[in-house]
Amino acid sequence: MRDFITDYVGSNALSAEISDIWSAEIELERAERARDRDLQRRLRDRITSLASQLWQSVLQIAPHWPAWGELAAGVYLALDTVPVERPIGPDAFRRRWVDRVRREIAPGSYFREQLRSQGLASFWDSLTNPVRDPAALRALPGPWFFLDFCFALAEPLLTRDDTTFYIVENPVRKDKVFAMPGIAASSWKGSLRWMSIKQLVDWWQGLSEAERLLPEHVQAFADRRLHLTQLFGSENGEEDGVSGTGPYLDRAGGEQPRLAYRRELTTYLRALGLSEERAAEGFLAGSLYCFPTFFGAIDLEVINPHDRRTRAGERPVLMESVPRGARGCFRLLYAPMVLTDGSPTETRTRVTSHLGLVADAVRELLTVYGFGAKKSSGFGVAHAELPQPGSLYLWSRSRPYQFDALTPVERKTTLQMRVEEARDDLLKEARG
Repeated sequence: MRDFITDYVGSNALSAEISDIWSAEIELERAERARDRDLQRRLRDRITSLASQLWQSVLQIAPHWPAWGELAAGVYLALDTVPVERPIGPDAFRRRWVDRVRREIAPGSYFREQLRSQGLASFWDSLTNPVRDPAALRALPGPWFFLDFCFALAEPLLTRDDTTFYIVENPVRKDKVFAMPGIAASSWKGSLRWMSIKQLVDWWQGLSEAERLLPEHVQAFADRRLHLTQLFGSENGEEDGVSGTGPYLDRAGGEQPRLAYRRELTTYLRALGLSEERAAEGFLAGSLYCFPTFFGAIDLEVINPHDRRTRAGERPVLMESVPRGARGCFRLLYAPMVLTDGSPTETRTRVTSHLGLVADAVRELLTVYGFGAKKSSGFGVAHAELPQPGSLYLWSRSRPYQFDALTPVERKTTLQMRVEEARDDLLKEARG
């Protein structure tokens, strides 16, 4: 893609059109110094016309996203190198890009039509609809559960792409092949871990000083912390012993919960068959496997910083976003290691605990705290009611538990209701 852009920007007809805008920009700067208003007006009109012609040339070369998006970024960066104080040419060109994004990409049908035109309709459906027949999951050894549902954004979603080659300052994170905006699997797992840790610390801090000294509460903190390690993997911690998840939870819980957690973790690792030395290291892979989420629309948010003295906007900053109402699918697989000496009863009891923790984290993350960037400002929150029923699959049940909402909604079955039903069924199986 970069070679394609370099060829057309540097050694094609686009190069001449870019040079024309550069020349007009330099002439405009001279006209401003000479205070020739009539010439300034004619040159601004010429620059706008040249930018429109350049945009049409871009669309002729690369009519489909993501090619025209990448090519437009290359042209914009080339225009932005002109040595004038106010790059009217780049701004006029970028306005064409903004108009096309808002007219074609933001409504939410562009990616669907592009994929269908390439014979990838089934691929689009797999990205935007829940899995209805997860036959491959049945081949997994138990125990496992699979959570699958689609949601709609109640507020725009902001993420940050790692590309430095783009037409706006803050591009949204996109897939490398189809350039569809989305959330990476690693981002989901990190967000869920943050949410679970926050819930644990909030519960602990809600106890009084006397309650935190009670053995049952100390053990509860250690057990729940162990469950999080089993779900998400070993806690990270820097060499300084201050930064990272592990040191944070050590400080939040205190000395007694820390010692109790270390004992529980070592016992669990020894039960997995690790040597005493390996168990003391405390390294463990998590049981949760998240899947990426893709959205079918891109929009633009504008932040306009104001001068504190004049209270006037200085220069608006464009930020790409996934717009309000866009739909995405959340998928999560729980496939844990099985204890070498664990009984079916113990296994099912542990799965019920993990299922409850995961469901609580998913519900609060999506509907209360949000995900992506600027969560504290209200971005990245999803609607509680789902656009279509979601499913919870269990290894011990042929049919899924279906739900219609993440949090209580009138006359709707919630995720929590189905989780409680699944936990009751598992506990009955354990006792039976």
